[in-house]
Amino acid sequence: MKSSENDNRARWAVVGPILDAALELPPEQRNDLLQRECGDDTGLRREIEDILRAGERDAGFLDTPAAAFAATLIAAESSDGDGSQPLGINVG
Repeated sequence: MKSSENDNRARWAVVGPILDAALELPPEQRNDLLQRECGDDTGLRREIEDILRAGERDAGFLDTPAAAFAATLIAAESSDGDGSQPLGINVG
């Protein structure tokens, strides 16, 4: 096993449990947990905060079913620009 792979596993062994505990809490209660668990390790705290922020930013990504999302994309791409007529259909 490579040294970097061992380092990643060791780091995740530290990050994972703290991240799991933070995710169990409402966002407004996470600061106390991070202060207690990370102490003076600002790199560890920053890493966990970055993961939490990424999860919050992308939280809605899976809320829309894929078929519904695809339907909106297909509808947008197949219209003539103003959404009034599908491309290739002549009226009148």
